[in-house]
Amino acid sequence: MKEDISYKTKMKGEKERRVNKEEFQNQMGNYAKEQRVAAYIRKVTIGNVDVLDPTGTAMRIDASKVTVQKNSCFWTGHSATRGDRQG
Repeated sequence: MKEDISYKTKMKGEKERRVNKEEFQNQMGNYAKEQRVAAYIRKVTIGNVDVLDPTGTAMRIDASKVTVQKNSCFWTGHSATRGDRQG
């Protein structure tokens, strides 16, 4: 009787550790990291793609063609176009 109770509690603890380990791997494993990086790249690129040049045929990938870059007037509150400024 005591052996059954101790065996059940031991198995319950093992199962809980196994579930915790699987959950940790799902959140922090390589696959999860790759998915987070791909989601970030999709968010910041203009075309919402996760691979910029999968074939490697592009001679050069310009960041200004792929992402949105702010000019120097962004944080100052001035207009982004030079024609709007006076002075």
